[in-house]
Amino acid sequence: MRISFYYENYQKNYQKNSKNLNPEEHELVSTITRGLVFQATTDPHSTFLMGVKGFKNDKDKKKDLKKIKTKKEQNNVIDFIDYLRNKKILNQ
Repeated sequence: MRISFYYENYQKNYQKNSKNLNPEEHELVSTITRGLVFQATTDPHSTFLMGVKGFKNDKDKKKDLKKIKTKKEQNNVIDFIDYLRNKKILNQ
């Protein structure tokens, strides 16, 4: 099955990158990974739908961050010090 293939590749790459983890972190990551593989192999349809929902949530969060950033950039405060500095520079 394709899922086990990805899991095996993940395990190989994880072993290379897990050298900086302490034993508790290693156990936590391994247990979560095993749980995800178990979920995907026992109920692939709901796992797929959870993935789709996760991508949708990521997209929505990205849109929300753009709205917040745009709101922060759009303010009606005039910085007179910058205005005067620019005016002095232009007049010199």
